[in-house]
Amino acid sequence: MNIYKINKYIKYKFLALSSHGVHSPFVFNFIINVIENKKTTSKSNKLICDLTEFKEVEKKYQNILLNMINYYKYDTIINPGLFQKNTTTKFDLSLLSENQFLNWLEIVDASGMQKHKDSCIAVNNIHNSKLHSDEWEKLYLNPNVKLSIDLFGIGLLFYKEEFKEKQHFILKC
Repeated sequence: MNIYKINKYIKYKFLALSSHGVHSPFVFNFIINVIENKKTTSKSNKLICDLTEFKEVEKKYQNILLNMINYYKYDTIINPGLFQKNTTTKFDLSLLSENQFLNWLEIVDASGMQKHKDSCIAVNNIHNSKLHSDEWEKLYLNPNVKLSIDLFGIGLLFYKEEFKEKQHFILKC
């Protein structure tokens, strides 16, 4: 672990909220049913475990992603690096790998990535370096992102239209 990442982790530990500090019903349910759920089922393992990006994610964050797939009943999981532009397929979950970080914005803004109101983009290693953190900040400040969740090892971007105001949470996991 580098000095930058250690400093970010210390800051994260002080800022991260648990379910007791969250007032958003969606985020509260996310904490209870996804983060704190320790029983991952193997039902979704085949859907995502073959993705190279998934194998790069730390084990505890892999479990969170699997819990998301099960809880939100995600079916369409894409690898944005292999995703063909100008397709009409809408995705439920997409995972951006750390080694794509200089292209994160370009990938997310690509017209070929057809998001819907429940789509989520998971971004791996958002605090690995200053450049990673800067790119992550650009992603969650995007006006189309209605909810962003920072779990330190991964970041989650949601496009839920029912959220009236943009929300950003730093959560313990």
